[in-house]
Amino acid sequence: MSAGEEAQKTSSAQEDTVEAKCLGTPWKVNAFADRSRFMQNNSSLSDVEFSFRESAKNKGVVVPAHSFILSKNSVVFFNMLKRNTNKEKMVIEIADCDPEIFKTFLLHLYNNDFELSTECLQDLSRLATKYSVSSLVEKCAKFAESILTVYSVFAVLQCAEVLKDKKLLERCWSFVDLETNEVITTDDFLTINQDLMLKFLQRDSLRVREIELFKAFCNWAAFQSKKQNQNFPIEHGKLLYSQLVNEIRFPLMSQREFAEHVPRTKLLHKDDIINMFSYFCSASFVDVRFSQIPRAGTLTRCRLFPTSRKWFMYSGSCPEYLTLTVSSPVRLYGVRMFGSESGKYSVTAEIYAQNNPMEILATRKGIHVSENEMQNRYFGFDVFLDKPLLLEAGKPYTLKVLLNGPPSYYGCHGYSEVECDGKILTFSRDNCQVFSRFRAGQFAEVIFV
Repeated sequence: MSAGEEAQKTSSAQEDTVEAKCLGTPWKVNAFADRSRFMQNNSSLSDVEFSFRESAKNKGVVVPAHSFILSKNSVVFFNMLKRNTNKEKMVIEIADCDPEIFKTFLLHLYNNDFELSTECLQDLSRLATKYSVSSLVEKCAKFAESILTVYSVFAVLQCAEVLKDKKLLERCWSFVDLETNEVITTDDFLTINQDLMLKFLQRDSLRVREIELFKAFCNWAAFQSKKQNQNFPIEHGKLLYSQLVNEIRFPLMSQREFAEHVPRTKLLHKDDIINMFSYFCSASFVDVRFSQIPRAGTLTRCRLFPTSRKWFMYSGSCPEYLTLTVSSPVRLYGVRMFGSESGKYSVTAEIYAQNNPMEILATRKGIHVSENEMQNRYFGFDVFLDKPLLLEAGKPYTLKVLLNGPPSYYGCHGYSEVECDGKILTFSRDNCQVFSRFRAGQFAEVIFV
């Protein structure tokens, strides 16, 4: 073999060695994203280290990174790293995040083409917000919206709060309102924090009976107590759940529901229990500290008129009457009256059995303001009784309402019988001096459960 051939062979061997060394390195990869991914968690040329303290999960982890990659993706990192003027490797301690989650977060900075998962969604959302990584914020929001179901709605809701995404928050809460009976039975419900539970219990628009809501709350409290190694029922004097319990609307329960389920949990003080039984048993008004406002999602509204006109003047001296009979028992919460745009009305409402007008079964008195937006082609306002009244089947009850205020809309061509939510409601206006002959009136809707 000549000297030239031997030199050529040696050169070829050296090239093969270089080629072999380059296999599996970023320089052999066409895609820019894949070349960037190669540098993630790579100490080569690294000038930043993220340090994680030793914990039960790890023995102390150090994750290398590159200031250029960090700075071009996050203004927070840019401002943090530009202060490092001594050119030494900068060490940043991370105390509020699992190192594996943080590595996933860095993976997005190096190569944003990766799959999100439900398990890491909330942590990544928090990191994306904390370090102002807008691309990851957007990615988390889109993924959260795509997985919204009965079983994940609270996880998505917490993610939306972290991301401060108003549209996603509204969609989640609307979903919770619509599917309340389902979402309170999920494992996801048991894991929500106290702040979110407070917001949940305060909602007027939940579609759930109050007793079912209370049972779900007890399940949540038991789960939380077990997680914190506490005994359940909760002893008196502990304030852990006191604010939350106060948001349960016990007056919306029946006396039997309250008696069978609430006292034995020991979630209420004895004085509250005594007051609630007085509330259920007394014919007169008993002041209790729990909200009596019905949750709108649970209520059925029965319209009395197909059309409306304007105007009618409330005199303040001539009450309107409506006699109501139901085919099966219902709990009457109140009525909706015709009004005017933002009109203010003085209202005195009473209900009694038609055969015993001297015994007032429920009342309401106060000032009510009509809506400023038209609904069902008229303005109106709700008048809720001081407490729900159980109407017996086949027994006529008379509603008497005296109003004083500006000219209002009024209903025309009133129904005498309506089937609503599987129940038949029969109406009569024979004892109303103003409207009995004209099939007209001021009672727009009957509100019941």
